[in-house]
Amino acid sequence: MKTKIVKDKQGEQYSLEIFQGKDEIENEYQRIEREITPIVKKIGIDAGDYIHHWLGNADNVALVSQDEKTLGFATAMYYSDKILYIPTLMLDPDIQKRGVMSILARQIIKDYFIWRLKNNLLNLIRPIYIIFRTDNPTLYKILHSKLEIYPKPDGTLPKLKHEIQMVADFVKRIWPKTSFNQEKFILEKAFLDHPELMYKHETVPWSGTKEIDELFSTNLKFRELTGHAQLVLGKINASSLLKEIF
Repeated sequence: MKTKIVKDKQGEQYSLEIFQGKDEIENEYQRIEREITPIVKKIGIDAGDYIHHWLGNADNVALVSQDEKTLGFATAMYYSDKILYIPTLMLDPDIQKRGVMSILARQIIKDYFIWRLKNNLLNLIRPIYIIFRTDNPTLYKILHSKLEIYPKPDGTLPKLKHEIQMVADFVKRIWPKTSFNQEKFILEKAFLDHPELMYKHETVPWSGTKEIDELFSTNLKFRELTGHAQLVLGKINASSLLKEIF
């Protein structure tokens, strides 16, 4: 485990803990579970099985805390040396929109970059692909401001066919029972069996950006409680991370 001090947009300090590798996560499993359960419950999710799934499949976990209270966390799976899968990125609602989500995402991506570089030096010139599913327009907005992501707010998908096929193959592997709308990158009825994960129209964390909010409203049809999720593909020029990391 490694720990460092980070600051949000207002200059407030937090402690960031990173657990790298399945052995390290397993060794600290009970403490991590204890730390993140209150956040998950506060958001309104029945924590147990979800946490076991997230941590059981994780290759990296990051916790952010203040005054010895954990306020946010992220988990990541190193699906391959091309794809980083982020199943969860959650904050205590009291600290949202302070830039803490970006801190967690950035740390997860850095750790993955270093991991895959150790496996193959050629990964220095190969793009990093990040895949996640969400029905949260604000999360999409944050990542859109940091990464090249698809679909773009206007609905544009990747131009390269192999990238679209890569996403389709990933969906079949990770969510084999989910219907994937390849033209809109929608996971149809992804949350229908898990209503506690779904936003109702009046509780959706709208981004405040018209184009993004229209993308989510049109694709996910919150008023109809479809349970759809937006699948998002992020793409990063790996070499551009070198300056920030080193």
